[in-house]
Amino acid sequence: MSTRHRGMTDNMHKEKFFGGAVPAVSVVVPVYNAKKYLGQAIGSILGQTFKDFEIILVDDCSTDGTYAYMHSLWGDNPRVCIVQNPRNLGPAAARNYGMRISRGKYIAFMDNDDCYHHDFLSNLYELAEAHQADVVSCMGFFHSESEEIPEDMSGRVLPDLDSNYTKEVIVAPETIKERMDGWLRNEYSRNCWNKLYSRDFLMLHDIRYRKASDDWGFVFACLLHARKYVKTPYIGYVYRNVQNSLSRSYDTSNMKRLEKEILGLDGMSGDFMDTMQESPFFQEHSEYCYMILAHQLAILERNCILRYFPQAGVVSGEVFMTASQSLKKIFGEHAPLAEFFFIQYQTQARRIAELEKQISKSE
Repeated sequence: MSTRHRGMTDNMHKEKFFGGAVPAVSVVVPVYNAKKYLGQAIGSILGQTFKDFEIILVDDCSTDGTYAYMHSLWGDNPRVCIVQNPRNLGPAAARNYGMRISRGKYIAFMDNDDCYHHDFLSNLYELAEAHQADVVSCMGFFHSESEEIPEDMSGRVLPDLDSNYTKEVIVAPETIKERMDGWLRNEYSRNCWNKLYSRDFLMLHDIRYRKASDDWGFVFACLLHARKYVKTPYIGYVYRNVQNSLSRSYDTSNMKRLEKEILGLDGMSGDFMDTMQESPFFQEHSEYCYMILAHQLAILERNCILRYFPQAGVVSGEVFMTASQSLKKIFGEHAPLAEFFFIQYQTQARRIAELEKQISKSE
């Protein structure tokens, strides 16, 4: 294994790029078993109209030869740094590592099977500089893996990215209360990858990926602390729906996915509570703690957990066993009671969700 990149120290990383010059933007890409689309993803960064950037590829111990593949394509490219986690730690830890060794004035993220529009960095960088913003957030385009990426993406905005989509650039209100009210109305994207972040801002407030919240907790902390948070209607991120991706597939036969979602309920609530407890606003307005937490759990549950529970009838043995084992990890000796309430609640919630669908169709 080459020692040129693996285990690279911070100083070695700094010496590798641009003769020591600091780039304007660091693009952090967590990578795992990604050979199929990685060339197109990184090509979309290298092909940006904006050229003052570095790319940090963090391999999470891929098992399909991705690490060697990256070296074969970009090992000698001075703009690309290839590093590897000591063991498989997940995308959150990979992003944290990439942020730590980054040097750019701003940080951007990309998932290893997505793409940037050719002027993504240019548009977001210009807005960040013009507004002296800590965060700039744009819109995204959704497409399936079987489709070509069109030049005009205006008709395919991700529908759940921002419910308050407008055609004007918006600077978020200054008061935390107004921002939290907007968060509860789903007016802010919860994804990390359609944004540009001031590195100094992230370091100042120690904003990083915590235990389990992934994008949601990270973006929530950014909205909470940002001096200026800017939203633009520009559509610059291409989100690819890969059917066999664990993070994007909702196959109800995937019990590993179900376990991840159940554990995520607990992990995300802990991460959000940690963030809110550190904020004077939430200490003074404790009611918002419960409103924010209930809102987040409802989204996660509705989008993920309820998919595994039938409208009527008995929950399958495989689903029950997975739920039972997951709840045991969270509640320990109190797991039997938690199991009972969890299964009963999810089954009833599923019936209510199906009834709401029937009512909406009949109206």
